[in-house]
Amino acid sequence: LRISDKPAPLTPLGTIFELTAMVVGIGVIGGVFDGACTKGFNQGTSEVLLAAEKTLKSLESGENLIEFIGTLERFCNQTEKKVFIFGNGLDNIVSAMSSIRFAHLRMNIQSIYNWRFRKENDLLLAVSGSGASSTTLNIAKSAKASKMKIYGLTSFNNSKLAKMSDSRLLIHGRENDISPDDIQMVDTNLHLPSFEYACSLALDACVAQIAVDLGISEDVMLSEHANIE
Repeated sequence: LRISDKPAPLTPLGTIFELTAMVVGIGVIGGVFDGACTKGFNQGTSEVLLAAEKTLKSLESGENLIEFIGTLERFCNQTEKKVFIFGNGLDNIVSAMSSIRFAHLRMNIQSIYNWRFRKENDLLLAVSGSGASSTTLNIAKSAKASKMKIYGLTSFNNSKLAKMSDSRLLIHGRENDISPDDIQMVDTNLHLPSFEYACSLALDACVAQIAVDLGISEDVMLSEHANIE
């Protein structure tokens, strides 16, 4: 990503490995689903990488991205301002990963278990590929009632989440705007987490750009990392 005269370098703290491992893992699942065939592996990796490429290209020159990064930068080193990142189902994995990464930037990232401590002008990043997850929409409704700022990350600009958000980032990958909560899984089609991967990659790229913009070194980010190894 590049939104200023200072282009971001490779993502700090080596998350390129983790993101690459995610792609390989998705491909392996596709291969197993397709009868231990490389065709399934190639199809799986191609689909998630295509969604990620479309997402990054659409975000590069968009005003929403500039506003998004600028907003996040104002939450760095602000202990009194809280940031909640929420997603349901597979989107919860995205929110968990991104919470760790943004905490490296010295943001006051809060668990959803501390939701009752939200205040006016706090920030909610709501992640929903369909933009129709009832659980995520309920969180967004209570955030709006508390006069929090809401950013929606979804594949559909006309979804309920997008319309409820103060601003939004369009993340490619979800093929329909129906929440998995409302779908009875009766078929055996393989669901590829294209939206989830594209969202994780886009948010990680934002971390890299913010680190450059604010002069946050990798040493500083490492000092915020809980290493239990």
